[in-house]
Parts: sequence; C-alpha cells; structure tokens
Amino acid sequence: MDRSGGTLRRRHAGRGGRVASAGVRAGHRQGARSAMIRLLIVMLLILASPSRAAGTSWGDLSRAQRKVIGLSESRWEALPAARRERLLRGAERWLGMSPEERRRARRNLRLWKEMTPGERRFVRRKFKEYQALPARKKARLRRLKRWFQNLPPERKRRIRQRWRQAKDKKALLRKGLHQARRKRARQPRPAQRR
Repeated sequence: MDRSGGTLRRRHAGRGGRVASAGVRAGHRQGARSAMIRLLIVMLLILASPSRAAGTSWGDLSRAQRKVIGLSESRWEALPAARRERLLRGAERWLGMSPEERRRARRNLRLWKEMTPGERRFVRRKFKEYQALPARKKARLRRLKRWFQNLPPERKRRIRQRWRQAKDKKALLRKGLHQARRKRARQPRPAQRR
C-alpha cells in the first residue's frame, strides 16, 4: 500500500502495476452488487408472473380468436400454457393479416404439408442458419431475392437451370451479384440537391 495525496491506494500485483483507489473499488463492488440484486428481483418477478395465455380461459377469447384457433373449450383448457401462448400469438397474427398475406400463409402451409420429413429438416436447418447470419448478410439475401422475383419468367428459368448444373454455386452467386451491381451502376442516378 502506498499513501499519496492523502488517499489510501493499493498496488495490484499481476495487473500491470496499476494503482486503484480502495474507495473506488469498494464503490464499484457495491454498485455491481446492487445491480445484481435488481436483476435478480426483475427475474423473480418475471418468473412469478403468470403467463398471459396460461391465465386465458376459453371465455376470455374473442369469437374471432376462437374461430381461428379452431379448438373446443375442453381441448383449450387441457393444453399446456406454452402451447396456449403459441396458439394465441398465432391467432392474433392471423387476425392482423391482410387478405393477400393470408393467401400467402395458406399457400406456404400447403407447401409445408406436402414436403417430406427430410425436406422439412432441410428447411428448418437453413432457416436456423439464416437466423444466425449478421444483419448485413440477411439484407444482402433479401436484395437477391427481390432481384430474382422481379425478373421475367424466362430469365428465372435460365438462372434456375444454370444453378442446377453449376458445380461451384458460390462462384455463380458472386457472378450474379457482380452483374447486378454493374447494371445498377450503369443506370443514371437522379441529380442530388446540395
């Protein structure tokens, strides 16, 4: 320990010889301790509060929610809380969709039901991979999808055919992106105001 400027200071061995005020360290420990206590209280409150769906009885559901969920009262009451929550969230999402979004959802569900178990596993794995991507890569994939969707049907067919025959699919993707960027660069940009 060493006294300098009237404050008690301690030299930390193994920390590059840094000097820290004992009062600062104690204040930091106390601040961290109170933050941990607050976090613990919040976590306990969250765990102690009943789930919205767990407390949602059949009678609390609106007529529209009941119709979308499509279960009888006895089946709803017998469901585990987590399943009720998922069904309720799905019903609310469905009720908030436009007619076009509902048509797309029905079509996607039909396609999902037609898939083999192996195809479903593949789609789930790819979805998890997509979810793990950084935001920039997700945005890039969405741009590629929009670009492809806006192509004429004949061009889409040719691209799909090239994709099936390609041995190095990543190189083909890079080439397609490069061509799209070049095309965008050739398009005149609107004059910018200063």
